[in-house]
Amino acid sequence: MGLNVTVTANESFADGATVDRAALRRAAKPTVSITGAVSAAEVGAQSIDNTKLTHMAANTVKVRDANSTGDPSDKAVADTQILIGDGTGFTAAALSGDVTMANTGAVTIAADSVEGTMLNTNAADGSTIELSSDSLSVKADSIGITHLANSTAGTLLSYDATGAAAAVSAGSAGHILTANATGVPTFQANTGAMKLLAYAQSQVIHVSDTSDPSAAISSIVIPANHGFSHVMVEIDVRGACVNAYNHYGLYIGGSQVKTWPMRDTGASALIKEGEVTTLTWINTGNQTADTTVELKRTGAISTSGEYIIHLYGWRIWGLTAP
Repeated sequence: MGLNVTVTANESFADGATVDRAALRRAAKPTVSITGAVSAAEVGAQSIDNTKLTHMAANTVKVRDANSTGDPSDKAVADTQILIGDGTGFTAAALSGDVTMANTGAVTIAADSVEGTMLNTNAADGSTIELSSDSLSVKADSIGITHLANSTAGTLLSYDATGAAAAVSAGSAGHILTANATGVPTFQANTGAMKLLAYAQSQVIHVSDTSDPSAAISSIVIPANHGFSHVMVEIDVRGACVNAYNHYGLYIGGSQVKTWPMRDTGASALIKEGEVTTLTWINTGNQTADTTVELKRTGAISTSGEYIIHLYGWRIWGLTAP
């Protein structure tokens, strides 16, 4: 039933009757009677705004807090809480445990809360890091030198007495790496009786040369201030000559210090055909400047004298006084 409004007059006026003031006052106050109710169909769409609703308590939202149709109610939501549907209504609760959320919406994951079972397979690239049995691990042979932290020039990596990785501090020029009884090795000055100061290994072939019989076959440099009172020069050679008698001289700093003969294939030859011989010379000197060491053929040779010598390598050793 709709809404009915009945208005009943409080004064009747007969035809031809005299109307006084009192009658007019009574006629101005009719009786109004309202019956029935306003139906949903009689309320216009979007005609009731929030100002027409009864007030709600602070920090509440209007919900149907039940799993059935019925009247709504006001649900209180405290600071940092969210509404969570549980099938029978709503629970107002804050995130807790592994994840928390501020009232700005910022979410924070607690430390040590992400477990291996939560990881997606794409968390590992499969080339350097792999995910296996819910654990991330670095794959073997996947860490290159470019991925290691930078350090001081000359520093090496080793392991200490506990098995932990440790840095070996760079040594000074000429120092050697020395093992210690415990812990990591260290660079120390070479206090031994011998040290290789210079080394060269490349085959040089010298054949008959009448135009410049004293041309140097090969040379090497003794480094300056090597710290040893003597040096030993070693030269690996083999050679032969036909109808000639040749000498090869060792020159240090431009001066000849040793001569070795090379005959034909006779037994007296020090430089022989088909056999590598190591020529050795010990010389005094801790040079203050780099010094050139040369092997030269000495003396003249006739045009009929053919010879060939193969030089395979040099070695310069630093020695304590012999």
